[in-house]
Amino acid sequence: TWECSEVTAHWESDDVVVRATVLNTGRRAGKFVGQIYASAPESALARPNRWLVGWGVVRANAEESIPFEVRVPRVKLGHFDAGTGKYSLEDVAFQLALATSSADSEATVTVTPQL
Repeated sequence: TWECSEVTAHWESDDVVVRATVLNTGRRAGKFVGQIYASAPESALARPNRWLVGWGVVRANAEESIPFEVRVPRVKLGHFDAGTGKYSLEDVAFQLALATSSADSEATVTVTPQL
């Protein structure tokens, strides 16, 4: 079993960096596969409710707490604008959820684009 805490997200260059502290609460060493899902409730575009934008893997001993980091490229939050022929990023808040599957959500943080 795993617990996530201290989840943050911020822009670094053209990526959103999601960081967390992950604790292995089990009795054995194990592997945590964290998935980052994005949503944009205020988007004017037709988007899925949630879409996978990144994932990462860390290993920890029993009862060990370790850092976890995933870089989400800007293009994963954007959309192709046929008018300009480029990927664009809407000026809306994006919610990024750290989860172990598409059915759950350990923690959610919000980022706004750097336009």
